[in-house]
Formats: sequence, C-alpha cells, structure tokens
Amino acid sequence: WACEPAQRSIAKDVAVRLWPLLLRPLGFPLLDSYLEFVAQSQGRGVTRDLWIQFYQFVLQVMSGRLSLDRYDSESCAWPVMIDDWVDFAKQHNLIGAVKGRAMDEG
Repeated sequence: WACEPAQRSIAKDVAVRLWPLLLRPLGFPLLDSYLEFVAQSQGRGVTRDLWIQFYQFVLQVMSGRLSLDRYDSESCAWPVMIDDWVDFAKQHNLIGAVKGRAMDEG
C-alpha cells in the first residue's frame, strides 16, 4: 500500500503508475488492459481494499487457483472494479487470446 496507514485511497493516476512496479514481475499478461480500464473508469481514487484485493487476485490467477475464463462475479467476493474488468476482458476476447498465447509458449 503506497499511502499512510490511515489513508483509505490513492489517486487513480498514482495507482496506475504504481501497480506495474508491483505486478509486472509476476508476469500477469492482462496488466496493461486492467490499467487502461482503471484509468478510464469513473471515480478519482483507488481504495486500499481494491489495491490489496487486485494483488491477491493476480496471485490467484497466476498460480492457477482462479480461472478467468470461468470467473463468475456472482460467486466471487472480489471488488466490483475487478468484476467489471473481467466482464470487459471477456467481452473483448482478451482472456481467450492470452490463454491461447500461453498454450503456444508452453
């Protein structure tokens, strides 16, 4: 978390610049799509909960414990921003493209 302990949110543009420092080493292939989605979303800030939960989300996806192609926002307890982004990624066929590319590289 990039703020003082009592601070509940950070500016969206700051979060979009900091997330890559934290997440790019994990190799999350849809990071740029997520960052663009957040940058274009309504609202000015990213809450502490979203910051922490997105990191946990990426860890689960990268470890294989969470499948994006079977992701169901009704049965998951992630922040709404993550639910909305997964829906966006599915509608734009981003998840299938990454899945296919990962299979080709494997």
